[in-house]
Parts: sequence; structure tokens; C-alpha cells
Amino acid sequence: MPEYPPPQLLTVEGITQVVNNFRVAARNAIEAGFDGVEIHGANGYLIDQFLKDQVNDKRDDEYGGSLEKRCKFCLEVVKAVSEEIGSERVGIRLSPFTDYNDCGDSILKL
Repeated sequence: MPEYPPPQLLTVEGITQVVNNFRVAARNAIEAGFDGVEIHGANGYLIDQFLKDQVNDKRDDEYGGSLEKRCKFCLEVVKAVSEEIGSERVGIRLSPFTDYNDCGDSILKL
């Protein structure tokens, strides 16, 4: 197995760049002929990691801590993509009650 460095927290500047990457990807999809895009914010992927407190437990900035702060990244992505291609062309997939890849949330347990 190859060895990989441990993951690092994204900086606020890095988060801004990732949000912009979502915007550009959405524009590229529409220019390529797609009718719309679905943002994947589920199943332990990046947006899901920001939303879940068992993964996003080390941030003490505007993207960590309370549920409202943990939602900020997701909302920024949705806003950026919607502004770029129109909200009628945007969907989002969320998985608030699943724990994929140890990506769980203590307040969302059934």
C-alpha cells in the first residue's frame, strides 16, 4: 500500500478556492451541454465532512463548531453554483443520517 500524508485542515483561503472550483465545474458542465448539476454533499465526501461534527471537530473558525457554522461551506457552494448557472439547474445530494467513512454527527443520531 502506498503511504499518504495525513489529511490537513483546509485554510479559509483554500475553502474559497474549493468553492470557486465548484462554480467553474458547474459552468463547464453547462457549456458541455448538461441541463444542470447535482452537488454531491453526501456519503462522506468533502461537503459531508464539513457538516458532520465527528469529522469537523477541530475547526475553531467560521466553518466549525455549531451546526450553523458547519453548514457555511455547503451553503457557499450552493450559492456560488446557483449564481453561476441559475438555481433552477442546481440540485444537492445530502446524507444527514448516514455515517459513511466514519463521517457521523452526534446530533443526527436516530
